[in-house]
Amino acid sequence: MPASRRESPQNTRASDLRIVQSVLYAHSSVRARMVGVVEISSRTKPPFAAVEQVLCARRDGKVHDCAVSISDVAGREHNFQLFFFKGERNHTSTSVPLQSHPWRGEIIVMKMGCRRGGYVHIRSSDFTKVETIIDRFTSIFSGYKAADIPANISIML
Repeated sequence: MPASRRESPQNTRASDLRIVQSVLYAHSSVRARMVGVVEISSRTKPPFAAVEQVLCARRDGKVHDCAVSISDVAGREHNFQLFFFKGERNHTSTSVPLQSHPWRGEIIVMKMGCRRGGYVHIRSSDFTKVETIIDRFTSIFSGYKAADIPANISIML
């Protein structure tokens, strides 16, 4: 089961906030686009990505997240976090690639950092990995209920 979102941290300072470039697969767009997502860091808790500010306000269902690790041909592992909502009453996303199954909702892809515990900017060199993740994720889990999607997934390129 994917992790349900926890509450946003309270009493944050400006120094605890930063914008991280991520990829949004919105139901109102023809293709995926880069968006800035606010990351709220804390000394005592894992970083919190405020993805609800970017996702559609009229969504049916909770926002869930799923950790995805993808291994490239050289054997290097790259870690991403998917934040998504889906449900039968949501519009079909037109930005998810056509070879995938219809996805009723939206997806944000963020890249996990290696050294520090937070997120890092998605670079142009990551787009192929992101497209592979979205294609496999939506083709496998489009028929699932959001609550039945696993919290961790591994993909080989």
